[in-house]
Amino acid sequence: MERTGGEGRGWAVLWDWNGALLDDLWLAVRSANVLLARRGLPLLTHASYLASFGFPVKDYYATIGFDFDREPFDALSDEYVREYEGAIGECSLTPDAVETLDRLDALGCRQAVLSASHLGFLDEALRRFGVRDRFVDLAGLDDKNAHGKTEVGIALVARLGAPPDRTVLVGDTLHDLEVAQALGCRCVLFAGGHQGRERLDGRGAPVVVRLPDVVRIVEDLLAPQAF
Repeated sequence: MERTGGEGRGWAVLWDWNGALLDDLWLAVRSANVLLARRGLPLLTHASYLASFGFPVKDYYATIGFDFDREPFDALSDEYVREYEGAIGECSLTPDAVETLDRLDALGCRQAVLSASHLGFLDEALRRFGVRDRFVDLAGLDDKNAHGKTEVGIALVARLGAPPDRTVLVGDTLHDLEVAQALGCRCVLFAGGHQGRERLDGRGAPVVVRLPDVVRIVEDLLAPQAF
């Protein structure tokens, strides 16, 4: 996709993938419940998942009942990934995702993906859903344990070359806010992903319920009075 330039030249928008651009909440709940059912553990509801999910994922696994004295986290993580990746084709992009990406592109913002997913799988997924060409760079992990993405985020921002105060990270969890704080950049939280709005509100970052609202926030930042 040709970059058009505009008011956002010199700005970068970093996107989380799972739960922000990819509408995969239902699959995350289903995949976790498959593992829980195999062990006779209580299943998650939509609400209990939103209340319990977080990073590092190992802590979330312990919270919902998995016992690492009985089986190692790495084995559980591999089992979960097989369930999840085997059905990702049943997911869809979050409503208005493509429109939002295109509008930010028209403003001249450079866009990249910062994810706790395995980098190879992330690249494949972006191509599967037809949006890889919207991004100038990707950052993911080199394993499948989703321990966090601060370190790869620091490297991504360095590659992009955008000043932290002209970088916006869009994500759906408090971990995204923590990463943004570590990077020194701005953050917008999307309340349609893997943590409920009640967990996101009041944390010092704007919370949106529709992706096009991200464009409105970025446009406000680009206005002269924002500087």
